[in-house]
Amino acid sequence: MCTFIGENLIYYQIEFDLWLSDPVSNHNHWIHDAEQGDALCFGSDDFVDWLNRNFIKKSMKKVKIVAYCIHPTAEERKLPHINF
Repeated sequence: MCTFIGENLIYYQIEFDLWLSDPVSNHNHWIHDAEQGDALCFGSDDFVDWLNRNFIKKSMKKVKIVAYCIHPTAEERKLPHINF
């Protein structure tokens, strides 16, 4: 189980953001627009893939998205969460 990810979700989001914006990181999330310049393009699936590649390598249980566009209950809003 990957409880350490959920317990430190904000930390991992910050690390993901740092990795994304690092010019030496090897990823294809940069897009180029002739008028606007370079921009990052990514989604929640990319975050999950990054977690599984970098922190869950040896684990049989992988991080996964269990729902999209949810409307959490008051109790669920108390749980760690991030928005993409």
